Amino acid sequence: MPEIYGVMCVQAETHVVTGPADRDEVIHRNVARAVDLLDFAGAEARFQTRLVVFPEFCLTGVPESRTLQDYLLDAEPIPGPVTAPLQNAAAKHGLHVALNTFERDDAWPGRLFNTSFIIDPRGDIILKYRKHNDAYAPVNTHPGDVYSRYVELYGEDALFPVVDTDIGRLACITCYDICFPEAARCFALKGAEALIMPTGEGHTFVRKQSLMRQARAYENSCYVVSANHGRFYGGLRPAFQQGGYTEIINFDGDVVLRTEGPGEATLSGLIDLHALRAKRSRVDFYNLLACFRTELYAREYLRHPGWPLDAQADRPIQAKEENFELGRKVLESLNLPGTRPGAW
Repeated sequence: MPEIYGVMCVQAETHVVTGPADRDEVIHRNVARAVDLLDFAGAEARFQTRLVVFPEFCLTGVPESRTLQDYLLDAEPIPGPVTAPLQNAAAKHGLHVALNTFERDDAWPGRLFNTSFIIDPRGDIILKYRKHNDAYAPVNTHPGDVYSRYVELYGEDALFPVVDTDIGRLACITCYDICFPEAARCFALKGAEALIMPTGEGHTFVRKQSLMRQARAYENSCYVVSANHGRFYGGLRPAFQQGGYTEIINFDGDVVLRTEGPGEATLSGLIDLHALRAKRSRVDFYNLLACFRTELYAREYLRHPGWPLDAQADRPIQAKEENFELGRKVLESLNLPGTRPGAW
């Protein structure tokens, strides 16, 4: 296992599926460009790249109307015909590759997941993480929405999957997930050394999300490797809606590298496992994992139930408005001091 290895983040220019007529052609174009960029990663020997990270929904873009049927149009099985060229490219160049797309699964008819996944250097998909947290608007199912059946089918480890590889212990965390310290901490408690973050952040949120990444890296003594979009082609949203800010953040919470603006780009840096493990092995002020009072906080959380488990057990939501309504009910049930009822 290398103690230091190269990582490349791809700030992609993504073509957006706008309907059934252009779906297959758009996805093919995005996949073909991703394969080109993996060829580039394999050819650039000076970077010694072992891991390549792509943005969220990098194969389809985002449906603008955000209805369940629009999302289902974009969804693909993982693995499947769309992932096969990417798996072949990973094997060709001996790379670990992390991507994200909307996933449909025969075990969950009428539903889809926002899924980040890792391909290993043999071309096998070794990890699938289905996003837990969204900013209300999407209508994909989250594992917690169907918690009981999800755990019955896959076990509890599938909620926060971590995979042991020859470049350390890897986990995926997707976009809005980074705003929840509990999500990153769950991965860290399972030994994750790098949080691989496909993201799709607009200019409005990108600086705040950067602060979140730095905090999560520092809190958990882990790397956060984040790839955002550089541009969209097609669809309703502006071409440069996504703000760049592709980043590599080290285990001290420092931004090692960052793209300062939009456009297609790659960002190449190093992950130092030896230094990370040295920090994690020390009992000192800067290793917060050594001071974590799990049982103390868990008891307080249980006194304040939030977003309910199994909220979509009977049926998937059909439109984003249902999420907003549930969010209002959660806020009312928490009855947080200082919150004015009906402010929104």
